[in-house]
Amino acid sequence: MEPDIGKILKMKKKEQSDAMLALFQGLLDKDVDQISTAMKGLIEDVDKIASDKEYISLCETNLNLVKGLPEATAEKIISARLKAQSELPENIKSRDSKNLAEALKAVDKDGKIAKIINKINS
Repeated sequence: MEPDIGKILKMKKKEQSDAMLALFQGLLDKDVDQISTAMKGLIEDVDKIASDKEYISLCETNLNLVKGLPEATAEKIISARLKAQSELPENIKSRDSKNLAEALKAVDKDGKIAKIINKINS
């Protein structure tokens, strides 16, 4: 079943987090390419209907979830997310990069996610 991203964007933080965690858990047994394809569709949906504030807030929710995962799992999710972003049309990629960077600044105070991104990119 496709997630109702419009509904998820309007949820309170806790409900949004629960909904996104359920979505992530449904993806974890898949490979990076399959996860990436699902994430690409999700990003495109968010791009169509979310304000920048909603977009950043959803990214913050997702980053907080990723921070709570075991490192190997977090690495798999981040790899898929970066792959999805790289396959987006330029206009969507640019907005996604900007909003994700804003969310990272707010959430990744300890540098855990940045460390994983650097590991993936090296």
